[in-house]
Amino acid sequence: MFPTFKINQVIKAEKGVELTGSISSDSFNGHKWVDDKWGGSLRVNNSIVFGRWHKQNSDWKFIVDPKDPIKVDFSAGQEVELIDGYWGERVELVIDKSIEWKKDTYLATDKSDHDHCFFCWATIAEFENRQYMLANNREVVCLHCFKTYVENGSFDFIIYPKE
Repeated sequence: MFPTFKINQVIKAEKGVELTGSISSDSFNGHKWVDDKWGGSLRVNNSIVFGRWHKQNSDWKFIVDPKDPIKVDFSAGQEVELIDGYWGERVELVIDKSIEWKKDTYLATDKSDHDHCFFCWATIAEFENRQYMLANNREVVCLHCFKTYVENGSFDFIIYPKE
């Protein structure tokens, strides 16, 4: 479904993991997903690994974010899906089975009277979408998006307006 990154070389250095290889495409649905020094992510089974792309002549280097715990053992010859940085965080909520979800009710505080769904940006407040799902006590997702994307394992939230 998504463009792929074929890994030719894995370098595990003190500063982190560097992957060198080739990509099937730098775009998805007509929108650029990979460019020099852009943030991005790699999907490996039920894990997302975040990092940054660097152009290397005809190849690409993906430097894994040193703050991102290594969840995957990479190897030469491995082919993984690549996802741009923005969508990667959302795909992670759909595929990562280790995420703990809990249903919650929004209550305003002195600091905030609302929040927003991580997928569709719907308002979560005492007066609208009061019930919501919370991922690992940090990401807020409205019930509609939770049912539509997370429960169904759907990536249909990756949409682009017609130009």
